[in-house]
Amino acid sequence: MSGQFFFTLLNPAVAAILAVTFLVLWRKRSDQLYLAMLALAFGCSGVAFAINDLLPYFETPASRIAANLMFLVAIASACIGGLLRVGQPVPWRLFAGTSAICAVLFSWYLFVAPSTEARIYVVSAAYVILTSKTVWMLFRATPRGLDWLFVGLSSALLLLAILRPAATLLKQLDINSAGSFRDSAYWATVQAVTPVIAIAMGLAFLFALASRLFDELTAEANRDFLTGLLNRRGFDKGVQKLLGGAPDAAVMIVDIDNFKLVNDTYGHGTGDQVIAAVARVLTKQGEADLVARTGGEEFTLFYRAIQRPTLLEHAEAIRHEMTQTEFPGLPYDRYVTVSMGLHPRIKSESISEMMSAADRALYDAKRAGKDRAVLGAPPLQARAFIHERRVGSRARAV
Repeated sequence: MSGQFFFTLLNPAVAAILAVTFLVLWRKRSDQLYLAMLALAFGCSGVAFAINDLLPYFETPASRIAANLMFLVAIASACIGGLLRVGQPVPWRLFAGTSAICAVLFSWYLFVAPSTEARIYVVSAAYVILTSKTVWMLFRATPRGLDWLFVGLSSALLLLAILRPAATLLKQLDINSAGSFRDSAYWATVQAVTPVIAIAMGLAFLFALASRLFDELTAEANRDFLTGLLNRRGFDKGVQKLLGGAPDAAVMIVDIDNFKLVNDTYGHGTGDQVIAAVARVLTKQGEADLVARTGGEEFTLFYRAIQRPTLLEHAEAIRHEMTQTEFPGLPYDRYVTVSMGLHPRIKSESISEMMSAADRALYDAKRAGKDRAVLGAPPLQARAFIHERRVGSRARAV
């Protein structure tokens, strides 16, 4: 099998495999429109190569128009897919205008003033406009991590769109004007380079998709399905990042009062709605760095830096908001209350020690009649530390 025949078969095969792959992925993730654009891009690229290399009547004007149209759609679709992946707006007018002008000029140099070289310049100019705009918008999107890979691949497409016609203009790349274009050195470079770019782009998008899916799975593993808040696992991971070097940290443990009675009287469906509504109140009024559902009807709020008076204000805001909230499934006059245990960090307490203290304060709030917040009393050794710190502060003030 000759090298030329190998590339003749390779490009349509690679394009078809990638097109089917991204089409299947899009069917599984229909919210990710960029996957559909990539399937279209690789599909059109494969059709263009098949028309160019496998059909015996390529030299007809209709075949030239069809092949170049497919290549233009492929480039435009790949650019659109790259922009959609990072949430950038697609410059539809620019893309449509560029494609229309390209079509008019291509037809002119095909029918009115036939010139293979001129058609190369026209098509390449359209590629340069589309890819340069894409590179610029990807760069403006503040790329991070894998995003730089797409900036690099788009830049490679832009560079190819400039170098090949430039080499043709400088007579360094033969287009075989006297014979068949598909036997030219120019077309040979297209055949050789395209599968490399296509495979690189396909692998990059697949790797990016896999990375996104991993992040989504990780986020789901750290979230409570009912409320959307962090679960205990997510809360612990978040606290590990925030607790170090946070002497003024604090926790608030919140428990729904008489929740078993709600479940027994109105059903578990209503109980779930109550839990979700309480979660919204805590998120809005708690103003915490982390909010988590750490038990059936128990929530924990973590503050990285907060003073006691402010902590008590947040607790009171939560308690007040509960009296103003309507809970789906409950009678209008049926109120839901919460009890709260608060604990500001003492010395270098661990999160376990802080939560134990807050839990004791919560128990005191329950025992005192519920529907209230109790600031936990520090243990004896911590009280001595607080006294020393206050005495030291007064001495410095004097």
